[in-house]
Amino acid sequence: MSNLVKQSQQVPDKTKFEGEVSLDVEFSGEILGVCIDSSGSMSTSFDEHAAVLGFDDPFKEVQVFHQGQDSFQTRSQAAQKAMNALHEKTDFSLCDLHVWSFSDMAEPVECAWDKKPVIHSAESGGTNFINPLLKALEHRCNRIILVSDGEANYPEHQIAICQKKEIPVDCIFIGQPGSSGESTLRKIAEATGGKFTTVNDADSLVESFKELETSERLGLTYQPEEEKDSVIKL
Repeated sequence: MSNLVKQSQQVPDKTKFEGEVSLDVEFSGEILGVCIDSSGSMSTSFDEHAAVLGFDDPFKEVQVFHQGQDSFQTRSQAAQKAMNALHEKTDFSLCDLHVWSFSDMAEPVECAWDKKPVIHSAESGGTNFINPLLKALEHRCNRIILVSDGEANYPEHQIAICQKKEIPVDCIFIGQPGSSGESTLRKIAEATGGKFTTVNDADSLVESFKELETSERLGLTYQPEEEKDSVIKL
């Protein structure tokens, strides 16, 4: 029995299980888990964050990284824009999409073929990569996108599971190159065979999602030409 998500079907419940995480389920498409940081820092604009980091002239500094009207957009708003684009282009007959927002804890974000996920940023809270990765593994995701602007401990146990199950974790760091947060996310991506990107403006964040979505390797909506040509029309 196929678990492909169609417009006339509900998303299968994959949350009820006991014991070790297993991917032994019938599903021929992507099971994508998107984990987006919703900690307090995500509610700041890119300009505000530059000021917090101690730049003498944050507005001038930000202008170097991005040009245009998105410079005063908050990180959370930029993440929402990126998620809207991903949701719009996802073929729900080929991809089962799950979304979580996280700070200290991970919370599910309602998402369906006819309902875009709405990301809310928390007023406070730290950053913890363990909980969102655990949720993605519980839902049998076979690919994960992790987005954060914060610093957190390396989730060693969850990454070991991803390595064992060959689950790539693509990581997007929002912030300045060279920070410890960037280093941790880069390490996660490299350890799991995922892609890593650092962005420091809204447009780049949206573009990084687009590149992941349209990549042949990630293939959220990818269908080889030979498969298209082989479809028999009755």
